[in-house]
Amino acid sequence: MTTKNTLVARIARITGHHHTEIKEIVQLAIDGIIETLATEERLELRNFGVLTVKRRRARKARNPKTEVVVDVPERKTISFKPGKFMKDRVNGLVPAAPSLGAGTGGGLDGRGGDPGGGGGDNAGAGGE
Repeated sequence: MTTKNTLVARIARITGHHHTEIKEIVQLAIDGIIETLATEERLELRNFGVLTVKRRRARKARNPKTEVVVDVPERKTISFKPGKFMKDRVNGLVPAAPSLGAGTGGGLDGRGGDPGGGGGDNAGAGGE
């Protein structure tokens, strides 16, 4: 399992920046995602996926143990639809970019990588 701390350490190793600086940047990105979803209800991250806030209607539910009917209020939930690149990468259909993990040295996927590496096989692709 990868934690935020592990991810921060990998990025710091690849970029050569200090761990605390990277940790602050990662937290700012996470905070930005949360704030965007709280106010705009949709966030699209190219090559990653789309996060959407969906509303669940109020409903009645039954406690299976006591058989008591309770009102469940309306609430919001977050759904995630992965992008094509992410699905293909997770399924092994797209190789890791050299700067993020292919080869040796310590990329984001934990298998290594060239810290100053190039853009990988899909450099310039995907409308970035």
